Order: sequence, then C-alpha cells, then structure tokens
Amino acid sequence: MKKIAASRIPSFTKGQSELVKGAFDFIGINHYTSVYVSDNSNGPMAGLRDYNADMFATFRVTRDSPPAGQFVPVDLRSDPAGLQHMLEYFKDVYGNPPVYVQENGKSTHSFTNQ
Repeated sequence: MKKIAASRIPSFTKGQSELVKGAFDFIGINHYTSVYVSDNSNGPMAGLRDYNADMFATFRVTRDSPPAGQFVPVDLRSDPAGLQHMLEYFKDVYGNPPVYVQENGKSTHSFTNQ
C-alpha cells in the first residue's frame, strides 16, 4: 500500500504505531447487505491514482447491484446471513470484542414533498 499510494499515506513513528495497534473500545456495525471483495492486484497502474484505483480490488454485491456511481446503495435487500458471518468473524479473529449493531435492515430512499 505504501508503494502504491506513496505520499498520500501519512507516516507514523514506531511509537505511534505501537500506541494505536489493537486499540479500540468496541466495534460498531452498520449492515444492510454484503459485498464480497476479490484481489485485482494485476489491474492497470496507468491513469490517475486515487482511492478507488489504489485498491486493486473487485467488488460484488450479494443480490442487487447499486446504480452506477452511487456511493451508498439503496433498495438493497437485507442479508442476515452476511451479518452473522461478519459477527462470527469478529468473534473468532478478534477474541469476541464488544460489537454494537448500530444499523441493520433494508436500505430505502424516503422522500417527501414539502
């Protein structure tokens, strides 16, 4: 990541890195659907480098695809199994930390004429 994003990533001293390593009080989750991420490290290096281009990843939404260019998908069906898998992952990998599900369900647009 440091090689690809270079100066866009801040540097930490060794002491700062040790200070924040493993430091959190709880994990908060907003879960509506699941997105699977695959390695795309063989992607092209040409062109403008930014957050999206530097990821070298391919994303797949579980059921419905969001409209092109839309950052927050709307009208996606909830994915309870995906939420369960994520909670089990945090339990198994991070030693069962405190987890708060802050938002969950089906995302929708709600507009009212005023």
